[in-house]
Amino acid sequence: MTLPAITTVILLSVLAAAGYALFLLTSPTRTCPRCDGTRIDKRRRHIRRRIRRRIRACRRCRSTGRTRRIGATTVHRLYWHTIGDQTRQRRREQLQQARDRTDHPQP
Repeated sequence: MTLPAITTVILLSVLAAAGYALFLLTSPTRTCPRCDGTRIDKRRRHIRRRIRRRIRACRRCRSTGRTRRIGATTVHRLYWHTIGDQTRQRRREQLQQARDRTDHPQP
């Protein structure tokens, strides 16, 4: 492969990763594959030559019908960590401005 081809492949993979990260920010959950979003785990048990279904709450999704996508937790932690840093910095600036506006003499 030539250098422009390698660069193109790298650029496309970075764009795909960024697109997937944005997708995870907008929809971090999917339907549960175990219960198909019905919230009930149906398992067949053979009892006395008849098939009976044992109905109970799905353990995988904890009866919500939704599970997290791969990478959603990491993307959201990074996002909220960044937002938290910006919020703390903004609050520090507001406190500093409030201290500067006071008429108290400095010791």
